[in-house]
Amino acid sequence: MIYFIRSESGHVKIGYSRNRNIQKRLVSLQTSCPLELTILKVINGNRDKEKAFHAQFAKYKSSGEWFILSDEISKFIETINDTIFISKKKPTNKKEHPLERYRKIHNMTQGQLAKKLKTSISTVSRVESEKQKVDGETATQWEEALEKEVRKEELVWP
Repeated sequence: MIYFIRSESGHVKIGYSRNRNIQKRLVSLQTSCPLELTILKVINGNRDKEKAFHAQFAKYKSSGEWFILSDEISKFIETINDTIFISKKKPTNKKEHPLERYRKIHNMTQGQLAKKLKTSISTVSRVESEKQKVDGETATQWEEALEKEVRKEELVWP
């Protein structure tokens, strides 16, 4: 079977398992992930079909079998046939700000991130909620402070 598991970071794992117990697979993945995971859909399929999906969405690949949950992938998951299981939760396409994603991955508060960026908590909050834009110079400084885990191109919102 092929499963689509969403992370609250805005990523989706497209994976294959011979084990039909998807909840067991979810628990196994959740053990090594600090972010909440949710099963979006499970379909019939084999490794070849999984590899075909990986190739189809290669431009969204993040790491391993994890992909950025783009609108294209979301629509694909919603419309794919051969469903074994579908989540009762509707996937959201809320774009998580890169700073918020960084904080969650590193288990940080806004205050801790503000200290690392040498700015105020309110600035971090406003930037994360897109109420404040980041200029190029600040984005460059923050990129360096975050050791390039967040690129300046992600910080400068249009």
